Amino acid sequence: MKNSKNKSCAAPKEREPVTHALKINSEYFHAVAMGEKSAEFRRADRDYRVGDLLTLREYGSFPWIDVKQGFSGEEITVQITHITDLSKWAAGYVMLSIRHEICTQMLDSSDSFDDELPF
Repeated sequence: MKNSKNKSCAAPKEREPVTHALKINSEYFHAVAMGEKSAEFRRADRDYRVGDLLTLREYGSFPWIDVKQGFSGEEITVQITHITDLSKWAAGYVMLSIRHEICTQMLDSSDSFDDELPF
């Protein structure tokens, strides 16, 4: 007899990518922004999935803007490309491999540039 309550073998339902807003220490924020850091060690407290976006908001001490501890206002959006479950080594944590979202604007071949820059 089949147990209809046992759904452990069911594949997770597909969903549209989600954007997760997270804070990130200033030193790590800059490493992500410069392309030197391509993974995030995070608590597995959200339904992270490959394809989701992370909006990483810089957090730290910024005495030059009179903020002792808080957000700088800077943020960067990256995409999750791979998720490693770290429960064997760090219960409740995952390693999220990330890449920068690439925003491009396609120019029509008829577009032209003036000799002067617009700024």
